[in-house]
Amino acid sequence: MTSPDRLAAPLAALIERYAGEDGVHATALPRVVLIRSSRPTEPLHTLHEPALCIVAQGRVKGSMV
Repeated sequence: MTSPDRLAAPLAALIERYAGEDGVHATALPRVVLIRSSRPTEPLHTLHEPALCIVAQGRVKGSMV
């Protein structure tokens, strides 16, 4: 069986290639963005439209209220 980290490594490399620095980066696909953060951030309380989020490296803590 393949570990999730091993499967995510190629995706993380692609994101690094197209998002060379921290921030939000547009793509050629409508409504698809790459978000890169190289260090932990403070909690952010916000409301989003329904979305699919794929974490390619590290982890994200989220909650729904």
